[in-house]
Amino acid sequence: MGEIESNQLSFNATPYIVAFSDFRWPDETEWSCVLRHGANNKFNIAFEAYHSNYQRCGQLRSWIARVDGIWFTRRYWDPPGWVLPWKTQ
Repeated sequence: MGEIESNQLSFNATPYIVAFSDFRWPDETEWSCVLRHGANNKFNIAFEAYHSNYQRCGQLRSWIARVDGIWFTRRYWDPPGWVLPWKTQ
């Protein structure tokens, strides 16, 4: 089992970049995220940001938290699109 890391980013903060290498099969690489915002963290979402059981190289996964929800792109040349709504407590 890998390490658990936690980071807090402020509004308009510099993007947080995670660079890593995948485990080789049969092991799996998984990244899960919990994002929160608003007064008392009223809005939140937990999701699997990345999962693979084989090695991939040079790929992008860009998850962006905005007021209207979570946006995503996996290609440098494609603009991000809306993918997930916020949940409320």
